[in-house]
Amino acid sequence: SQLLDTPGFKRILNEPDQLGQTPLHLCCQNGHTKVVHLLLHKGAQLTKSYDGNTPLHEAAAHGHLSTIQTILQAHTHLINSTNRLGMTPLHCTASNGHAECVDFLLSKSAQFLLNSDNETFFDLAIMKKQKHVCLTVIAHER
Repeated sequence: SQLLDTPGFKRILNEPDQLGQTPLHLCCQNGHTKVVHLLLHKGAQLTKSYDGNTPLHEAAAHGHLSTIQTILQAHTHLINSTNRLGMTPLHCTASNGHAECVDFLLSKSAQFLLNSDNETFFDLAIMKKQKHVCLTVIAHER
């Protein structure tokens, strides 16, 4: 935590790597929710990587529910953000089989958008045989 208070920290806080990912993207990929909260508090920006993924896409793709919740508490506008393939966080989490995250995003009124291949999140779940995701969607009140 002392690192966060050093003079040069603000500069590296939002510094992208060769993929355009910031420290926030990497923490979201790995489900480090407390660090995500700290980085957001210290002014981390929710930028898109070169493939268009927000930190929320990364948390969703990797199935980190508490990280998703932390980001959406402060940045609800990201829920339907799209990457370069037109994929939303809902697409990412459904195609990777994270039923609990799908359920949460549905409860938060994530839109049923089409990606650049005209597929919904549910199409991806079916194609990738994500049985638990499909059952979660069917059972959801929406």
